[in-house]
Amino acid sequence: MKINGVLLVKFYYISKKEKKQLLNTLRKLYPYIDISKVHGFEKIARVEMDKFVIIVIGTIPAFFYINEEGPYPLLLLLNTIKPEIPYVVVNEGAVRPIMRGADVMVPGIIELIDFQKNAIVGVMEPSKKAFIAVTRALMSSNEIKESNKGRALKTLHHANDKLWKISLELARKLSI
Repeated sequence: MKINGVLLVKFYYISKKEKKQLLNTLRKLYPYIDISKVHGFEKIARVEMDKFVIIVIGTIPAFFYINEEGPYPLLLLLNTIKPEIPYVVVNEGAVRPIMRGADVMVPGIIELIDFQKNAIVGVMEPSKKAFIAVTRALMSSNEIKESNKGRALKTLHHANDKLWKISLELARKLSI
């Protein structure tokens, strides 16, 4: 079966042992993401595709691995449960390039909360109604505040990318 043109290799619910290990990993990496806020969080599935692995919690595609790196939160999860993840807010001029996959540049950031270099950081559009990207910090928040140029955040996943489209299609299929 294909989902959004990507071959679905495997879909299975993980074992209790795998679930325990995964939840421990997620709590350690993302203590601010409360998985219990997801309806049906007791069921966790793993969806394996050509380049991606998506972790589905309940009926929400929640985390992804890309080339065996991760887990990283998916935008669908962030916009569903609104966790207190480290984030930046970007100006209107930065939204389009980010939604085409561009990295986040220092001049486009208009607001931020504290985070360390290499942290996973959400990117919000100017009205703060939605996350538009999941990134890895190339600079700490303090370095960003002191700088006026350069790449601040490496984009891992953004609205309208392949993962976004696959997530939406998976969520639709799982909620039927």
